[in-house]
Amino acid sequence: MMRSFGGSMAAAVLVMPAAAHAADPTPSIRPAPAWVVPVKVPTPNPKLLALPAQVLVLNVQERLAREATTTYLEYVAQPQTVTGLQGIGTVAMPWNVERSDFAIHKIEINRAGKVINALDPAAMMVLRQETNLDKAMLDGGRTVVLPVKGLQLGDRLTVAVSYTTKAPVIAVRPEEVWMVNADETINRTERRLIVPDDLAVKWYRAPATAEPTVTKAGGYTDYFFVGSGAKAREWPTGTPSRFTAPLVQVTAWSNWNEVATAVIPLFAKARTIKDGSPLAAEADRIAAASKDPEQRLLAALRLAQEKVRYVALLLGQGAYVPVGAEETWEQKFGDCKGKTALLLGLLDRLGIEAEPMLVSSSLNSYMPELHPSLAVFDHVMVRARVNGRTLYLDPTSYGQRTVSELSRSAFVRGLPLVPGTDLISIARTIPAQALSQADVVWDGRQGFERRVPFTATLVLRDETASQMRAAKAASEDADKHLENLQNFVPGVANKDLALKSEEPEQPDGSYKVTFAGTATMDWSPIKGLKGYRYELSQNTVKWEFEDGRSGDKDRDLPLVMNWPYYIASSETILLPNGGKGFKAEGEQIDRRFGAVRITRSIGIEGDKAVTRAVFVHEKPEASAEETRSMKKVADELNDKFAYVVAPGKIRPVKDEEGKKD
Repeated sequence: MMRSFGGSMAAAVLVMPAAAHAADPTPSIRPAPAWVVPVKVPTPNPKLLALPAQVLVLNVQERLAREATTTYLEYVAQPQTVTGLQGIGTVAMPWNVERSDFAIHKIEINRAGKVINALDPAAMMVLRQETNLDKAMLDGGRTVVLPVKGLQLGDRLTVAVSYTTKAPVIAVRPEEVWMVNADETINRTERRLIVPDDLAVKWYRAPATAEPTVTKAGGYTDYFFVGSGAKAREWPTGTPSRFTAPLVQVTAWSNWNEVATAVIPLFAKARTIKDGSPLAAEADRIAAASKDPEQRLLAALRLAQEKVRYVALLLGQGAYVPVGAEETWEQKFGDCKGKTALLLGLLDRLGIEAEPMLVSSSLNSYMPELHPSLAVFDHVMVRARVNGRTLYLDPTSYGQRTVSELSRSAFVRGLPLVPGTDLISIARTIPAQALSQADVVWDGRQGFERRVPFTATLVLRDETASQMRAAKAASEDADKHLENLQNFVPGVANKDLALKSEEPEQPDGSYKVTFAGTATMDWSPIKGLKGYRYELSQNTVKWEFEDGRSGDKDRDLPLVMNWPYYIASSETILLPNGGKGFKAEGEQIDRRFGAVRITRSIGIEGDKAVTRAVFVHEKPEASAEETRSMKKVADELNDKFAYVVAPGKIRPVKDEEGKKD
């Protein structure tokens, strides 16, 4: 639902001609709106002369209105090589015919101060091109193509067009959300927004956005934003996007309930399932299989995720209006709205309380700061309640098998579509169990002066299990999939990990994999330490923490954590001679610092040496102060190795890469 007019038009695109559809509309050709301010063209930027072509200025002007909003776009480009001449010599402008009317105002060549009209209506083509098919999206996209005759090196090409929104199917308010992109290939980017003084609006401007120039005249306030082609500053790794990207929001919505009220009726109708329909039969089948509401919910979610493929339908009313649950089931495909309607309908028949909830994937980091708006949302999912627990169900995901993973969400805010609603914070709880558990057992009872047999068991849970199921379903490379599984196992080189079994669908919802093989164990002496010793795997507790924060300008920046993140591992060595004389050396670790917790235990347990380690991210984002403490402690823990020390000499066995780093 978020709209952007700047990004896809920053440079001309060469498009090969194709037959136009007979029913396609054609652009109008007319003068620019009277409120458009003439664009001032800057001189070429010497730093961009190495490019094939240079966009001297990209100018977007928009006047908010209670009815249709018109957005004017003009760019001036200069070819600098033959390749650049070919690149900009065919004007290609995107046009969503379902959502807007399109007008061309001018296509001109400026040659040594002389203006040449290059707009030839007879040469114009409208190509039916769905540009997002690779994303399983049908949005009614067209491309308006017009070759520019006579363009030469040394010329400047000016293109000016406008888009006027069509009336949507729901009552919306004037609103806009956009990035003030400072593309390094564009000399100057300009965005002008004109707001009627009698229209009450709220503004949000991200920290990375420069202040606009503001003027008032004739009952309107004019906001003028500028971005240059200067290289943006380098941000430290993990800086939240709300700090780094220059976002601007303006909205006339008064509150979040007003936004929800506009959409609620659409899903109320779409979620209806009639008695006796094929989809009703599916709900009855689920109900008959189990009386447990959690199992019913999981079965309904699995049907929506895996029996209906994802295809975004944004044609006509499809940008807002969901396809009905029964139609979605009949055609076996749907977008997030249709799949949500289907899941809601199933849950209704199963007696489970649920409602649709709007979320934003593209603006997730910004959501706590943004004002009420429909334009900020680009996705919808389901919020449900079972046995006193609130769960978040995304029917466009894949492979989810546990209620525990549904108690969390990657989204930080959501708008439940119920009367009297407000924007809510979504719980981001720590998993109760490790999402990845790897256990390696070495059988050294016959000694270590040979290749030692081992077994390795990998158990993936919750989000990690569902992600691996999705990856397996989509994988066309069995070797790559195997490598992905092997990478979870610490302490043994992938080449030694022979797959014995793979069970993606365990009764508890986990994904279990077993490996076996033989490998060398390096018991070589270490300088400065006594005895022949084996270094236990550091993979779980080792954290190469490099965030790039330095100086006052980075001091207050938080850090985005990989979340949820909870890994655990154990390494067990069955020792010869009942373990007699073997010792364990290494610090027992139990440290909670910043936004993480790391634990490690090590000891001799009868005839076994055992180490167990856990690494947990306890929150999705660390404050600047927490980040500084994490860096300090991580560097300290990386040097705390753990060993099993033998009672005597062990002859080394030659082998290549017996362990992972």
